This record gives sequence, structure tokens and C-alpha cells, in this order.
Amino acid sequence: MGKNKVNQLDAKKLLKENLLVLPVVAEMLEAKTNLGKGEIETPKEIKEIDALIFSRGRLNAQFFRGNRSLFVVPSWVERMLHPKSKGVVSLGHCASFINTNYRNWVAFGGVNCHSEGIVTDRGLVVPLNNGYGILTGLFDGEKVYFSSSDGKNVQTLLEGHLPIIVNEWELDGEKIYQTVYAGKQLEKEIGVLQFRKNKKNKGKLLVSLRPFNQEGVFLIHSINYSPKNRLITINNKFFLQLQQTPEKIFIGNYHSFGDSARNVIKEGFVSKNGTEIKTECSVGLANMTFLFPENEEHIEVVFSMTDNSLGNEHLAIDTVTTEWKNILAEGLQLSTGNKEMDRLYLASLANLLLLTDPGTITPGPTEYHRFWCRDAAFLINALDKSGYHNYAREVLAQFIKRQRPDGFYYSHEGEFDSPGEGIWAFTEHYKLTRDIAWLETVFPSIEKAAKWIISTRRHEQKKMSLERNEQLTKGLLPPGYSAEHLGPCDYFYWDNFWGVAGVRDAAYCAKVLEHNSAPFLQKEYQDYLFDLLASTTRLFQKFGFLPVGPFRKGDSAMIANLVVFHPIKIWDGKNEILRKTAEEIYRTYTYNGGFFHEVAWNCYGTYLTMHLAEVFHGLHDSAKVRELLKWLIKHQTCPMGWAEGISPQTMQGGMGDSPHGWASAEWILLLRNLFCSETLDGSIKLLSGFPVENLRKGIEAKSLQTYYGKVNFKARLTKKKLSVKLLQNISISSLKIMTPALVSKIITDKGDAFKIGEQTVEISTKAKKVIIEFE
Repeated sequence: MGKNKVNQLDAKKLLKENLLVLPVVAEMLEAKTNLGKGEIETPKEIKEIDALIFSRGRLNAQFFRGNRSLFVVPSWVERMLHPKSKGVVSLGHCASFINTNYRNWVAFGGVNCHSEGIVTDRGLVVPLNNGYGILTGLFDGEKVYFSSSDGKNVQTLLEGHLPIIVNEWELDGEKIYQTVYAGKQLEKEIGVLQFRKNKKNKGKLLVSLRPFNQEGVFLIHSINYSPKNRLITINNKFFLQLQQTPEKIFIGNYHSFGDSARNVIKEGFVSKNGTEIKTECSVGLANMTFLFPENEEHIEVVFSMTDNSLGNEHLAIDTVTTEWKNILAEGLQLSTGNKEMDRLYLASLANLLLLTDPGTITPGPTEYHRFWCRDAAFLINALDKSGYHNYAREVLAQFIKRQRPDGFYYSHEGEFDSPGEGIWAFTEHYKLTRDIAWLETVFPSIEKAAKWIISTRRHEQKKMSLERNEQLTKGLLPPGYSAEHLGPCDYFYWDNFWGVAGVRDAAYCAKVLEHNSAPFLQKEYQDYLFDLLASTTRLFQKFGFLPVGPFRKGDSAMIANLVVFHPIKIWDGKNEILRKTAEEIYRTYTYNGGFFHEVAWNCYGTYLTMHLAEVFHGLHDSAKVRELLKWLIKHQTCPMGWAEGISPQTMQGGMGDSPHGWASAEWILLLRNLFCSETLDGSIKLLSGFPVENLRKGIEAKSLQTYYGKVNFKARLTKKKLSVKLLQNISISSLKIMTPALVSKIITDKGDAFKIGEQTVEISTKAKKVIIEFE
């Protein structure tokens, strides 16, 4: 029998054996799709992210398990593989190795720029989304030390809150400082890495270009260095420029030279006659390290934040600092009585503005650097409520750009919450600006989105069968895949709360504009609300709380139902279903003050913890608000705030992007609402749920924008007295003050004041000074 014949038989045998496995895989994939109630699979936009994570994870698993002693690897890799680390993981049955325990990075960028870079907690600089890394170190003549692995490294923000990243690296008692910032220069977006030591330090500074970033391997196939202008090119499209001339250059790749950062003790290259130095790697692990003379106490690397080439651009840190200070001064100013809360407020505001790119907004600087309708609604509202209406308006245009002919706002398929979110965000902007001319221009989009909600729920009702329990789903939107942390495709109350809010707000806008669709939209809102209440009431009667959907039992995903109070206020804080659901969530899924999301993440949820605090603020439960605030402050994952999820193993960043934009927006909204929030009865209330210990130190809000105008006020609590000083220009005749104890006496300088509850006082907006005494 010939050789070809044998190969054919072997191939058939292998194919036959494989067929025993492949149907099982297909069956598993089908089962995954059918875990939910609907027909929508994981949307392609989510699959794209998943594919990148998994493919990089496969490469990480192959490379880091066998090469971490040969290469200087990202600090999270060592922490997740070292047996003495609390974040260590077993990889024996893991096809993928990704960063799930140390997602601790902070973003930097310029005012009104498109791009953001990040710096990990140990100082690895990643200038581009899904890009290469820059590592700093020191060579003392005998040994090489790296900021990512040696000594002590503490990361802060300049002045505590500006997106200018400072890493203080202490090595044998000597401190070395790394500062990273970015901005625009000659219309180019560039970043700067400054690395400096003191005169006493006899070591040599070094910079190494790495085929790694905060997620693992980044493929670098070539690096070119031109001594004539000290210009570096990576993969022929990413550009850096050294501001000082290196003493030696070391090259590396996977098969021949290894890691250039490990080879600094060897003889490096010195360019002669301006000859270019180049390294290539077929695997994609090219690297290059630059060692500087001992007398260079300060080195600087300029890098492009896009794929633009560099000339001789220079960006002064003072310029960037001034730009950020000026823009932050334009917004809402809060003094909470707690310095760390204040710092986190300003840092969150900086992150919100950092993620507000021209014409769009994103919930993160790295893998989440894309527009999502859901996240954007919260981020835009935080912009509006902190006073940045022009930015909010510019970003709102994204909803119109993404609107399909049928009215659906698209960021991924099955996101049935998005039409309601878009309408709500438009309506909130109008309520906070009262710009009726603008509202007229966007109302056609609002109306189309509302009609999509109306027609979609009607279509679902027509095709519904009694077998699917019509009483529970009558009038609801079809099963969707909206907030992916809720689980597989299903009927979600989250989608329908947003749907009801969207039709309600569309009716409101039509009424403001005296549009002829107002009666129709109002009736549709009332019908939709009736159907939704019928379903939620049945489930509440069965469980004593509200599950995330009509076919689910109690689980952590039901935290999504709190949206009915915050931010859309279909129900007020005293609603029994809302209150009992919040209490069940707090009792069952809150540990040591933080909400733990078991359904999709198995991590603590940062903005989800803030959602719970919002409900307790609405209930005027200052003790629980205080507990949740303290947990959030204690468990920051970076100086700018939080990753989306926190690992229960390390209490460091456990999932999602960092610093997460939705978390930053929620922190801003939570603090703002503790100072002042709108109520369903058309009023505003001050100090609901505000922690007593903060009030005793004194608090202040300046330029706080409400639906009815701006409010400025100060408040301080003594043992038996709450003093409030007000300066407002609002269109309503009275406002409410929530007190921390039972009221016995009220004194005002102007207008009426009276108790409307044991801990609620209503005062005339004419009053400028109020003293409330307690029993």
C-alpha cells in the first residue's frame, strides 16, 4: 500500500474520531444560546471584546507560563502566578490566562482629546488603547532594577485629582519619580513620560519598550531607532521620541536576543555615524531598551497618542495642569466634610471629562473605549448635573447618529433599554437647561424612539402564547440582551423600566412643545405603566421582593430594578416594592458594606454599590449610606476611583475597565443627590441621607444645577442644631430639608417654614438662613 493511501486512511480515521467530539461542541454552543428565554445570542459587539480577551488569554497562557523568568513581565502576571501571592491562580485546566485580580490602572489624556493612555499601579505606561508598554528602571552597574517589580511604588495624581500620573518609586531609600501626562500640541495628541532621580543616586536611568500591556502580550514585530532625531518607530506606525541621547541601546526578540531589559549588564549597541538600530521578531515579541548616562538626572520620552508621526513637539506640564484646573473649575463644586470624598469627586469629574472625547463618550480608556447607549446615558447625565451642558449636548448627538430608521438607538443588538435611555438623557438635558429651541430640534428623534418602544411591545404581545405565562409578560418588551451583567437573553424589568421612562419623557417633551402627539404618548405611557405594574405586583406578592425578570427568582441581578428610583424616578424612595427589594439585596448580597454581584461577574460591583446607596439616600437612611460610602472609599482600585468590578480574592480591580466611567459618573451623581435632589412631587430636597459625621464638619455646594435653577448652600450640624445658609435662583416657591433628628423648632430670616414630617422641613425659597433645632 502506497504512502498516500496510508495518509488518506489516517485522515479518515482522525476525521471519524473528531466527529465524536464536534457534535458535543455544537450542542454545548446551542445550549448556551438557549439558556435565556429569547432568541438573541451574545451580540457581535460583545463577541468582539470576548474574542480579543480569549485570543490574548491563550497567548498569555502559552507565553507567561514558561517565560516569566526570562522576560520582565507585567507586575500582575507575577502576582497571579507566584505561589505566595494572594492573587495566585491555577492554570492547569485554564485555556486562557487574563488579568482578573489586578486591574489597577489609571488614565491620562488631554482636555478635548480623542485618546487616553493608562499607567498601571506599578508604573507600566501604555500610551495607546491595546498598545505597547513603556517600562522604566535603574542600572547600578551590577544589577538592573525595574519600577514594576523592585522596591516600593506608590501611585498618585498630581494635586490629588488631576489626570497627570505620578509614580513614586523608592529603591534602597532613594526616590525616583515617574510622571506621565498628555495633551494637544500643534493639533497633535501627544503624551510625555518624565523620569527623574536625585543627584545622590549613582545609577543609570533606563527606558524599555515592551511587547506587553495591562492585559498581557501586545505583538511588536519591529522597532526602529534613528539616532539623528532620536525617533523610535514601533510596527512602522507608532512613534516615540527621546529628548536625551542614550548611552547604549539593547535589542531583543523571542528567538535570538531574548529580553533586552534583562541584557543591560551585557554590551549594548552604540550607533555609529547615525546608523539606525533595528530589531524584528516573527513571533511579535520585539523589544528595545535605552540606557542613559549617569549624569542624566532627568529623561523625557514624548510619544504620539494616535498613529501620527512626531516632529519636535514639546508639551509643558504646566500647560496641561492649567488646562485641567480651568475646566474642572467650570463645574459643580462640592465640599462634603470628608477630604477623601472631595478628592474622589474631583478625580471622578476629571475622569468623566477625560472620557468625553470630541463628539462621543466612552465608559473606559481601554477595552471599553467605545460608545454604549446604556453607559452613555449615565455619563451624559453626570455631565449635565455637574454643569457641563455643552459637552453633554455634543455627546447626545451620538444617539441621533445611531438611530435606525425604525427609531431604535443602536450600540448593540438586543439592547432594548437603549431607546428609553436615549429619550431620558435628552429630556434630562432639557430639564436642566430649559433650552426649548434645542428640544424642538431633537424631538423628532425622541418621538421615533418612543414609537419604537410602543410598536415593539405591541408586536411582542401579539405573538405571545399562554404557554409563556401571558399574565407576567403582557405588555412587556421582548426578551433582550441589554445590560449583559443581568445574564442570558430574557425578559428584564430593567428594559421595561427604561421603556416606561422613555414613553413618559417623550410625552412630557411633546406637552412642553405643544406637539399634537402629546395625548397619544401620554395614553401609551399610562397603558405601559399599568401593564408593568401588573407584572411587578404579581412577582412581588410571590417573593416579597422583585426579581430581575418575571421568570427569574431572587439573585443579585435584581439590583437592576433599583433603576426605577435612580435615576429615572418612576417610583419614589418610599415605594414598598422598591424598599423591600433594596432591603433583600442589602441583606443577601452585601458583604462588609459592598454589593457583590454573583450572576455575571462574581465580583463586587462599584457603581452597583452606588445604586444601592442611592435608594437608601431616597429612604433618608444615612447610616446605610455612610456604610456604603466608607466601603467605596476604602476599596478604591486606583487613585482616580474604581474598576468596574472588584476581585473578592485581592480586593483589587477584578473586571472591566479602569477607571470605569460609569463608576465615576455614579459617584458624581450620588454626592450631588446627597446635597440636593429632585422629587416626584415637583420639589427638591436637601441633605437626604447625608452622613451625620460629614454634616458636623460642615458642607458646601456651589453652582448646583437643578430642574428649577441653581442652588448654592452651606450646612453645619452641631449637637442640637442644623444651620443652613442658602443662595438660590430657582423657580419653585419652596424646598425641603431632610434632618438627622426629630425637629422641635425652625427659625428662618424670610418666608414660611414648617414641619411636614418628623425629619422633614419645608421652607420658602425666599429664606437665606435657616436654623433647625432638634428635640
